[in-house]
Amino acid sequence: MCVIMCYEDELPKLAQLESAELLNSDGGGISWIEKDRVYWHKGLTASEILDLIKKRKIQLPVIVHFRIASIGGTTKELTHPFPITNGVPLNLKGYAKEVLFHNGHWQEWRDMCIKTMIKHKLEFPRDVWSDSRGMAWLASIYGKGMLNLVTNSKIAVMTTKGIERYGDDWKRLKGTMCSNDHFDHKQTNLTSSYNYSDDDYKSSYNSDYGYWKDGKYTSYKKFKKKNKNKKKKVDTIDTGLVVVDSTKNSPPMTKDELEKREKQLKEDVKIKQAEMKVRIEETQRTIKEEIQRKNNEIVYDTRQFSTADEVIAQGVRETKALTDFKETYEDLGDELLSHNFARDHDFRKRYLRKTMENTNE
Repeated sequence: MCVIMCYEDELPKLAQLESAELLNSDGGGISWIEKDRVYWHKGLTASEILDLIKKRKIQLPVIVHFRIASIGGTTKELTHPFPITNGVPLNLKGYAKEVLFHNGHWQEWRDMCIKTMIKHKLEFPRDVWSDSRGMAWLASIYGKGMLNLVTNSKIAVMTTKGIERYGDDWKRLKGTMCSNDHFDHKQTNLTSSYNYSDDDYKSSYNSDYGYWKDGKYTSYKKFKKKNKNKKKKVDTIDTGLVVVDSTKNSPPMTKDELEKREKQLKEDVKIKQAEMKVRIEETQRTIKEEIQRKNNEIVYDTRQFSTADEVIAQGVRETKALTDFKETYEDLGDELLSHNFARDHDFRKRYLRKTMENTNE
């Protein structure tokens, strides 16, 4: 869920930065005031942020952000902050009058951006997007007052006059105002601010995250490893590989099992062919009966002869269509039974899908 840390009393310490980075490992960023300008630098690690503070002799106030990617991917360009300017450039460093940091998930950002673009006839900035970048773009148009309307979020803006915070329930940790306290070693409950269960948190953020509990860090890395064992491998017998059912995580099939399945498939095909043959014959018989019935109704009238001819012609067309269908179906079955393609998993799926489509018709 990311974390924003606003330092106004003392500069950041490495231990706290690394603790925050451990749970929010998709990239960090920092902002500070220098010569009446707001500078930022992002796409950094905890140690790089601390080195930057020492190298540039950065003074308070300072805002630091560590990101968990929930919208837009894990590129450095989408780490925070974002300058509140027209176009919201994705530069990894620079300066502006104001920059925005965001912690939360704003669902309405796309609709809001589209409506604004249409209403004001604006050209939408390019490149990658997230709800946080969209928020900065909208704030550059409507002003920072609109940030009070954003729900389920905490926002910090660094201005040339200092830090502005939006949203409720900010946490104070060792003199630092933080958007949440999940990363703090002393916290025993990951859901202290957001009322998410551990399962929700793991499923929402597919990365190496965890939480502190009873003074011990618990990582979600093990859940990621489990999913690595469920990659699907499909190939033909000719290559020497076997089919693995990744959905059930079943063991590889033996050669005997594959031959047994192939035999069963051939039998199923024969049954389907027989059923379709019966249906074709019944349909042809019905058409012939309908043609005969129409012929019996014919009297020696030119118009009625014309009507009967149309009926017969239609019957001939339908019979030809059925015959063509039967030949196509039989050719497809012959290909399945007589070629090595019968062993190919994808071909079986195509064949069975074709069979069902023909049956539905």
